[in-house]
Amino acid sequence: MTGKPLSSPWAVIVAVVVASCGTVPRTVKSQAAADPTPRTGATITPARATADSQRALTSSAAGGPAVRVNLPAISGSFADQLRLQAAVATWLESQGGFEVLPLAEVNLVAERAVRGERLSDGEPCGMPAPASAALGFVYPRALIATISEERPFGESVLAVEVPALAAAASPLLYETVPIPEDATVDQIIAALPGLTATHPPEGLSRQQDSDVVPVPGRQDVSVTSVWFRGAWGKDKPKASIFEPDGRSLDHCFQDSVRKDSWNRIRLEVSSSGSVTACEPADPWIPKVPGHDCLCGALSTVSLGAGATGRTATLSVKLQPKRVRAASGRYIWAAVRQIRAEDQTVLWPGPEVPTATISACFAGQDVPGLMSLSVRWWLDARGHVEAVEIDRGDDLSAPVLTCVEKALRGSRFTCPQAGKASRVDVELNVGTTAG
Repeated sequence: MTGKPLSSPWAVIVAVVVASCGTVPRTVKSQAAADPTPRTGATITPARATADSQRALTSSAAGGPAVRVNLPAISGSFADQLRLQAAVATWLESQGGFEVLPLAEVNLVAERAVRGERLSDGEPCGMPAPASAALGFVYPRALIATISEERPFGESVLAVEVPALAAAASPLLYETVPIPEDATVDQIIAALPGLTATHPPEGLSRQQDSDVVPVPGRQDVSVTSVWFRGAWGKDKPKASIFEPDGRSLDHCFQDSVRKDSWNRIRLEVSSSGSVTACEPADPWIPKVPGHDCLCGALSTVSLGAGATGRTATLSVKLQPKRVRAASGRYIWAAVRQIRAEDQTVLWPGPEVPTATISACFAGQDVPGLMSLSVRWWLDARGHVEAVEIDRGDDLSAPVLTCVEKALRGSRFTCPQAGKASRVDVELNVGTTAG
């Protein structure tokens, strides 16, 4: 079984942008000419922008703040998410006081990020990035409209929120409307005119079933946050139905796990109970290695006969297997104090194979804490060209060779300035009892 391709909705978006804006959106083009020296702080802001782009990032001619509408946090298909995103954007525009940034442009930025492409020209990068990082870079001062299904008092509501850019006691806009628990996207869109201002409740419950199910015989795999949607009736299965055979997952992840991995997956279920589609629940987050293989394992689960249109959304967490030092203690490796000439290469956090590095020390004498200075030299697309390890004399030749090989397998996103870059970190290795 294969999941539904994600390219079709994006193809429509790209066609719209090309027709209206040229090959690349004007705001995105400005990044290619940006000062390559990143500013300090949590937000990476383009140093220069065209007058039109700058206006789009700040406010409308009427003085209202610019707002970009996020992909809705609902359990519908990608096509459903796009439809609801467009409907909420239209609703926001009708309220006045906001300038809603063009969805075609916003979604193209997101698409290029999750596909692992440089924003300015679509050139392939060393690894994909979450859409949120790229959108924050292109629209650093735009407010973010979020759309989510919430259950503040046991009843399902659709919430649309636009928070203030700076810390504030309350958001600029928080409106909700009741919706059926298993509402279709058409029902949600039809309910939008009923949105009314409310106060954000505390302790929101967004999950229908939060069981954590360890996989039998595997301490490193668990299924959690299972949501069932549609006409399941009284026979709605428990989260435990997704307990996969641990052995069937070994070949999915044995060579690809670099750090703790979350696979958030949405399954479509036929009337006979078979899985007919398996796709990322959030298309704006890149697939974790092993996603397609995991879909194949989950497709063997039978969810029981019932109505059409049923879905199940779940997270599978995979933790790398741990290895022991000569002392019998577990070995760990972690990256600290990371620095980069172009901080855009760090958008999702560099993908450093710390589990593989730990395995290099298996059976070795490891002191309480070892610190190594590591420098990567990256090309203009974020690929590793060279690795330098300082204080490598503390390591035996086989361990040093193993660690260097593992570090060469690290992945980074594109330097958005389009130039080669350098990344420095402190790599700590130590042991723990448990």
